[in-house]
Amino acid sequence: MELKNIIFIIVFLAVIGFFAFSVNNLIKYLKVAKKKDDRSGDVVTRLKRVWNIAFAQTKLLRDPVAGTLHLLIFWGFVLFIFAVIETILQGFYSPLSLSFLGPVYSLITLVQDLFGLLVILSIIFSLYRRFIQRVPRLVVDDHGMKDAAFILTLIMFIVISMYGQNASGFCK
Repeated sequence: MELKNIIFIIVFLAVIGFFAFSVNNLIKYLKVAKKKDDRSGDVVTRLKRVWNIAFAQTKLLRDPVAGTLHLLIFWGFVLFIFAVIETILQGFYSPLSLSFLGPVYSLITLVQDLFGLLVILSIIFSLYRRFIQRVPRLVVDDHGMKDAAFILTLIMFIVISMYGQNASGFCK
């Protein structure tokens, strides 16, 4: 085990601890709230609704341009989960790679690369719509505009770092 793995494990455990602390606080807040509805029934209908609204982004697709941009960014991140899992595993053991999956791994990285490009293009177009085209419903106060630019820029850096990880795997 290398020093970088030890540092990663320490940071990872600290982050997990902070996450558990935050979840515990959220649960405490939720327990204070009044119970209004019993939402335990009709699980199939509720799961279909989650699929349609959360994963298929049907509400956002009412606006075809903004909905498509959001859909591409969302699904790009869903597909990046494989890169995240590989990165976490490599934090514990550096030589580990999902490349043992063979052609499946190649397909995963190809899809990630394609969606990475779509996400980058979506971010560029989103910034264009917000700051150059100035779509009226996207123009908010100065703080909101800075937040939007910051978040979109962070997403861009995540995608670029995913490309770096994939490229570094080919350089070994």
